[in-house]
Amino acid sequence: MNKVQLKKFCLAFLISLIFCSCSSSATKSVKDFGDDSNYFIALRSLSKNDYKDARQKLNKAVKKGTPLVARRSAETLCSFGDVQERVAAAKKLISLYSDDDALLFACRIFSESRESGYVLSAAKDVSITESNDALIALKLEAMNKRSIQGYDDDLKKWYLEKPFTQSHYKYLEYLGDFEEPLSFVAGFRADVYKRNYVSAYSKLDALEEICGEHSEYYTEQLMSDIGKTHLYGTRDIAGSARWFQEKAEAFSGQPMEFYCWFYAGRLYDKVTGYGSRASAAYKNAVESTDDIQKKDNARWYLLKDSLTESSARCIKIVKENLSEIGDPAYYDDFFDLLANRLISEGEYEEIGELYKIMKGHASREATAKFAYIYGRLLQEKICIPDDSILGELSLEEEIDAALKTALNSATDLYYKVQAAEHLGLSDYQIEKELCTPRKDFEKGFIKESAFRMNPDADRLLSGYAAFGFPEKIYSEWVRLGQCLVSEETVINICRLLQKCSDGRDDYYPQSLRIASRYANYSSVGSSREILSYCFPKCYDEFITKYAEKYDIEPEVLFALIRSESFFDSDVTSSAGAVGLSQLMTFTAEDVAKRLKKSDYDLTDPETNIEFGAWYLGNLISRLDGNYLDAFYSYNAGISRVRKWKQSSAFGFGLKNIPEDLFLETLPYTETREYGRKLVSATELYKFLYIKDKI
Repeated sequence: MNKVQLKKFCLAFLISLIFCSCSSSATKSVKDFGDDSNYFIALRSLSKNDYKDARQKLNKAVKKGTPLVARRSAETLCSFGDVQERVAAAKKLISLYSDDDALLFACRIFSESRESGYVLSAAKDVSITESNDALIALKLEAMNKRSIQGYDDDLKKWYLEKPFTQSHYKYLEYLGDFEEPLSFVAGFRADVYKRNYVSAYSKLDALEEICGEHSEYYTEQLMSDIGKTHLYGTRDIAGSARWFQEKAEAFSGQPMEFYCWFYAGRLYDKVTGYGSRASAAYKNAVESTDDIQKKDNARWYLLKDSLTESSARCIKIVKENLSEIGDPAYYDDFFDLLANRLISEGEYEEIGELYKIMKGHASREATAKFAYIYGRLLQEKICIPDDSILGELSLEEEIDAALKTALNSATDLYYKVQAAEHLGLSDYQIEKELCTPRKDFEKGFIKESAFRMNPDADRLLSGYAAFGFPEKIYSEWVRLGQCLVSEETVINICRLLQKCSDGRDDYYPQSLRIASRYANYSSVGSSREILSYCFPKCYDEFITKYAEKYDIEPEVLFALIRSESFFDSDVTSSAGAVGLSQLMTFTAEDVAKRLKKSDYDLTDPETNIEFGAWYLGNLISRLDGNYLDAFYSYNAGISRVRKWKQSSAFGFGLKNIPEDLFLETLPYTETREYGRKLVSATELYKFLYIKDKI
């Protein structure tokens, strides 16, 4: 065998190793990826500790690979070898790339290698107020070690003018030798960051004294932290509100004015009888700034505050502010509260009026909500509009227009699938609606730059899939800002992630999140196959088995587990719910007794699925087969749901209230959203896998 033949044999053997085990799902050859294949083969060499081959391949990829593959190759070269080799690789990295990400990557290596001079050289142009905080911390640490002039001023600026982050908190250990005022102020901000408001509140008098002597310490960020401290730490709420109002007048025309009015409003909101003062403060906050996000923040509280007075006043303020909304999606939760209030109070015609004026101002999700509720109220003859509302339209045309508006929801599947059902669409029409392209990058609805197709990312992610690196996919996708890639790549990476999951890792939920993001934001639409990855049949064997055993439709159990845990078997909620079906420990203990199982593990997928199936099946049987009420009970408790049912039936004056309208009357935002997720997921599972019409 000559050298050429030997080389070909070795390459073929290496490729065969690449495509083994879980990685055998790879479908593209080295030839398909050209010079980029050097990077992926190098990763395999690294896994075998073959550093010489890895370095050789990575250097080739740096020189000849496509941009993102070349960059990841340069970064990977920094991850192995001795100190000198890693430092040399880091220098090479920042000679090729000069952005904050590359500088942070390199400076971490320099810092670990105790090369503070290299850190200073690399970070010489890093802005103390605009750059990445982790990078700034490394620069400041190097400045401190080298006693660089300007360190004191830069440190003060960093702690006073930027939002407080984990980097600020970790750097506190370096403040011991610094002047006392800054150490004290930084400690105060650290208390607020850690939500230790009792400690922060005890420091307010001393802080006020410091700021009186050093006026430069009064910054927007510090005033924001003072506001949070009063809001969550004071007992004299009205007194604190008045203090902020006085400060607002003192800081008139300065950046701090916004936070003074904003927190005056938040505090007045907490005092009975001070609603008008709260509203005035929020309005002043809106007028005191040109920052769109700050305006939206204050305006949201203004609108929510108006809900505590009356529906009529709230609607008036909504109409006054609709055209001024900056980011429509920011107000979605407010409009959900408003819809719940109006339908619960029987203000049906107001719902119809609002949906018509919300178009182009509120988000498509919020508009779809109001349109759907209004259309269904008309269909059920709960609301009978007069001719002045209908205008030239007939009642049927009014209903049709409202439901078609709901069908146009951007990313909320619930109102889309519900509208499709009540419009009587065919299977073909439903699929067309579900897979329709995103034609609009409207103001506030989609951040266009964040969701453009990225060919370099597509190349990199498809390479991870083809060469069998499932562990690289999700972290890369997140790092890239959850960018959009081609449908083919999404399918390939989701297929690999699902194939490689053994039910004990994160690959199932990772696949689901990637597919869902594509379906929601792709400007070219998505296919039925993409939807199948958005609503996958993970743990099919167990779910089918226990759905049958406990007399539940499998699609209902799939929807429950998808909505509860995204098929993450190890997840535990902040409330303590565990595993795939998110059972509380006390509920699981009760189920275990019923099933006569004394020894069990809720993180075991089969056990958790069986327990969840039994519990859901039990709720369904106790609620006369009503799986929607069982869903609500699973989330909020059966006693609450029965009371809500009685209250809603009385409010509507109906013996059998339509289930979709009952959902809108539920008093808990969490339970309403939970119900919408489970209903839409159930219908999508039926549509995708048993091909029933929704």
